[in-house]
Amino acid sequence: MTWTGIWDNAGPFIIGAITAVVIYILGEILCTFIPRGLTREIYRIFLIVVVVIGTVAATYISSRIWWGIS
Repeated sequence: MTWTGIWDNAGPFIIGAITAVVIYILGEILCTFIPRGLTREIYRIFLIVVVVIGTVAATYISSRIWWGIS
């Protein structure tokens, strides 16, 4: 199996994984500006939810574009 074959089949999942990493890194950078305590912990829980929703949305959107589903 070549890289092209992997990319053709798993492209949307690769894009979803990259999206998750980018959202998480940006969220952690923003987390440094929040004071310690309950607010930061609530923010981290919210960040996990946003990463999951963002990953699912990116995978869904890219797969519909990728495989021409309309």
